[in-house]
Amino acid sequence: MKLDRLCGVVLAIAAPLAAQTPLPQPDLQVLFRADSVVFRVTHEVEQPFLGVVIAALDPQLTHYLTALPPLLTDFVVLGYGVGEGPSGYQLPIRAALFPAGVMLYAQGVVIDPAAVLASPVRDFVLDGSATN
Repeated sequence: MKLDRLCGVVLAIAAPLAAQTPLPQPDLQVLFRADSVVFRVTHEVEQPFLGVVIAALDPQLTHYLTALPPLLTDFVVLGYGVGEGPSGYQLPIRAALFPAGVMLYAQGVVIDPAAVLASPVRDFVLDGSATN
């Protein structure tokens, strides 16, 4: 099963668990290091959560299911893992793997027992100075 379809299945299973009261919106930070880009998904909850980083070439959002927040259209999953505490989930990716000079759009998704939430979309572009 493809990774993006697996995440879709996880999102579909978690969607009915959405809380009735509004939860704080997660945040996505895009941090640039010497030879990598670090994506940090944070969420103001006490229990661990599943953090997912998605990216697309277009900032357009789509409601895939009514119980899910709007997500980037035609996204790819860059990575997922367990986040906890103030550092949340961090995903480092070598900068050389991203195309230089192309605007990219990223979004953080949080799946916890109470809800599926998405961060605002962040855009970034690499200038091509990263090395292999």
